[in-house]
Amino acid sequence: MKRNNKETLTIWCPFDLVNSKYVEVFSTIPNVKVIYTHIDSGENFFFYEPEEAYDIIISNPPFSCKDDILKRLYELNKPYAMLLPIPTLQGQTRFPYMKDIQYLGFDKRINYYRDAAMTKT
Repeated sequence: MKRNNKETLTIWCPFDLVNSKYVEVFSTIPNVKVIYTHIDSGENFFFYEPEEAYDIIISNPPFSCKDDILKRLYELNKPYAMLLPIPTLQGQTRFPYMKDIQYLGFDKRINYYRDAAMTKT
């Protein structure tokens, strides 16, 4: 993605702290800048947007408020990639916010880790 005639990409991770794996991995990619925010730092996704320009929103949001998150993403009108459960694709409430989306499904269950040493749960 080009911005200002430079090959750069700015990713906003709105549900992440500095030690998030998303932030850690994206920060190692050349010409990628990561903006990370989190409600614990006073940056509530529903009321906050970075002042700095960003190109895409990527994160693993809390599933408990996925309807509100999808509505907010729709309102922000930016490309996004969210890790959400498959049933999120269903439901009349979220349907208006999910037009023209692309879905990436996995053929195996995602492994989760319980600590920074990446010990499987």
